[in-house]
Amino acid sequence: MDPSYSASLYFGSCTRCSKAVYGAGRACRAMGHLYHDTCFTCSVCSEKLSGKPFYSVSGGIYCENDFLYSGVHPSPEVCNSCGYLIMDMILQAQGKSYHPSCFRCVICRQSLEGQPFTVDSDSRVYCVSDYHKIQAPCCAVCRTPILPTEGSTESIRVVSSNRNYHVECYSDFIRFISFRAIYHNITGETTLCQDSIPWSVALQDSSVLRCLIVDLGLLALFTTQHSLLAWSPVKQALQSVLGPLNRTAYCFTTALALQILMQYWQPVTGAPCLWSVRHAPWSIWFPLLCFTLHFICWAIICSILMIFDYPELLGLKQVYYECLGLGDPLSHKSPHAQRFLSHLRHPVCLELGVVLWLLPALSLDRLLLAGTLSTYLALAHSLDKQDLAYLCVQINRKMQLLAQPHRGIADATDRDGSNHKEK
Repeated sequence: MDPSYSASLYFGSCTRCSKAVYGAGRACRAMGHLYHDTCFTCSVCSEKLSGKPFYSVSGGIYCENDFLYSGVHPSPEVCNSCGYLIMDMILQAQGKSYHPSCFRCVICRQSLEGQPFTVDSDSRVYCVSDYHKIQAPCCAVCRTPILPTEGSTESIRVVSSNRNYHVECYSDFIRFISFRAIYHNITGETTLCQDSIPWSVALQDSSVLRCLIVDLGLLALFTTQHSLLAWSPVKQALQSVLGPLNRTAYCFTTALALQILMQYWQPVTGAPCLWSVRHAPWSIWFPLLCFTLHFICWAIICSILMIFDYPELLGLKQVYYECLGLGDPLSHKSPHAQRFLSHLRHPVCLELGVVLWLLPALSLDRLLLAGTLSTYLALAHSLDKQDLAYLCVQINRKMQLLAQPHRGIADATDRDGSNHKEK
């Protein structure tokens, strides 16, 4: 065909400029309308759209970029992460919209589509593990985050005096021996045992056995240290080497062994309790009763400790007397004062027995602690015969004092009877 003839062909009027359209190379048809190829352009950037994808919105024609990002797109959904429009699949979480590929943890960039996630106050998305690492409260003892155990999404902590603790770090002596063991029954915030796990399964669990071995080793360390330094040959050897510092060394090593025991004690949470009070109303009243009795026992123990001669108990007075050439300070006391510590040992041991065993729930590690310490106290501190004789004398005196008013009444009655006969 003659090119000049093709260029002279008349196709009609342009929809945009209303001028005649001549020639096939200068015309294009879109949406049922005729345009000059120079008139068929984007309403925003004026890019020629002949042969390219385009969009028509409210009579305007737009290239793909301006349709998506100039604000003419009819969809209001914008990805909360990248800020771009969501054209196909949309993922919504916490009232926000995301591209599925943009819904990732801000720390590890792991895709969270179909996975547990957490959002902070700034709407940033985290996987559960990274959120706990960043947002978890720190333990007031070890200064590390309190994180959930493996396989769990919830962390267990103890809150005391506006401070957070790992359960295993909540461990000064009274809390370790007494209050921590009944804390979970009152608040429900900690878990000491798993009653749903059979004993046959729990005793084959490597984590349970590992905790028991560690706890048994800690108890062996504490009892061995306490017994070894109280053994006469060792005491004499230390006395010859350390002199007046012997008592101070004993107190220091005992306190160190006790702190190691409390710091590294492993609660056995993967085994059932030997007993557990969980049925109302005793699930509330019995823990409170235990708490009250424990408080009374510790109050008695602390009141006894307040009347000790602490400089002598800690070995400070021994060093002071040695410097003055006065010898052992105990030799300057009366026989009754010398037996003071032995006399107070029995009520302290009795109250420790109460707080070791009187609990609303007895876990496996608590049984090991209570059984070992009770056996050690029974073997190492038997009833002192001299102290028993002293107690018997005191009881007899009290009984005599109680009987004296009755004898006085009886004597007065006899005298009245004799006077009546004389009359």
